[in-house]
Parts: sequence; C-alpha cells; structure tokens
Amino acid sequence: MAVENEKLKNNVADLKQQNERTAEHREAELQRLAAATNAEQDRHKRELEAVRQQCRSELQEAHKQLESKDAEMENLLERKDSELEEMRKSLRSQERERQNELLKLQMEFGIKLAKVQSTAQRSQQQHQQGPGLLPQNIFKRKLQFFQEEKNREIVNLRQRIKELEEHQRASGLNDIHLKRRKI
Repeated sequence: MAVENEKLKNNVADLKQQNERTAEHREAELQRLAAATNAEQDRHKRELEAVRQQCRSELQEAHKQLESKDAEMENLLERKDSELEEMRKSLRSQERERQNELLKLQMEFGIKLAKVQSTAQRSQQQHQQGPGLLPQNIFKRKLQFFQEEKNREIVNLRQRIKELEEHQRASGLNDIHLKRRKI
C-alpha cells in the first residue's frame, strides 16, 4: 500500500505538472489570441478611419464641385436676365419708334387729305365762279384727276396704317408671350 500510495502521489504530482503546463499553454494561447484580437481590432480601426477620411474628402470634393456649379449657374442666370432686360428695352424702343411712325403717317395722311380736299374745293369754286374762263371739260378732268389721286392716296395711307397696326398688335402679342414666359 505504501508503494501504491507513492504511485498515486507521483501520478497526482505528474497530473499537477501536466495540468500546470496545460494551464500555462492555455494562458499563453489566450495571450496570443488576445494580442491577435487586439492587433485585428487596431487594423480594423485604422481601415475604418481610412475609409471615413476618404469619404470625408470625397464629400468635400463633391461640395466644392456643387458650389462651383451653383456659382456657374448663378452667373449664367444673371447673364440671361441682363440679356432679357436688354431685349425688353429694345422692344420698348422699337414700339416707341413704331408709335412715332404711325403718328407721323397719320399726320401726313391728314395733311395730304386736307390738301386734296382743299384743292378739290378750290377747283369746284373756280368752276362755279368762272365757268366762262376755262372750258367745262378741263375742270371736270382736273377735278376727276384730283379725286382719283386723293382716293389713291387715301387707300395707300389706310393700307399703311393697317399694316403698322397689325405689326403693332403682333409685337404686342410677342410682349404678352414674353411676359407669360417670364412668369
């Protein structure tokens, strides 16, 4: 029994040593795994930070490009607005010129009409006052000539007035279309 006791003690001592070696081995393995885990976590953190930094720089670049495009579009819009304003001024100026031309033509028409009418009246008065001075046929022809000339001039002037009024209406419609487009 003493021998058996001794064997059991030796077995227990061997098992303790083996258990201690296994514990040390496991401890070393745990430390190695913890170090590997920490290293992997550090690597992931660095990679994550690199990705974040890249995203930030790409976002900043996108913002810069967007601001550049906004500034470009703003400049383009200002140029178009100034061109539109110049076109409006030009249209107003043309409209004033057309109005002046129309008034001028109306005045000329009135003057020519008055001239023709006064000439016709003088001709009739001369015909009534002195039929013996000139032959009857000459006065009739002259009167007829003046009346025809008057009628032609009236027709021409009325046609010109109609054309100008139509042109004015058409340009007025264009102004309305421009205003509608702007709205």
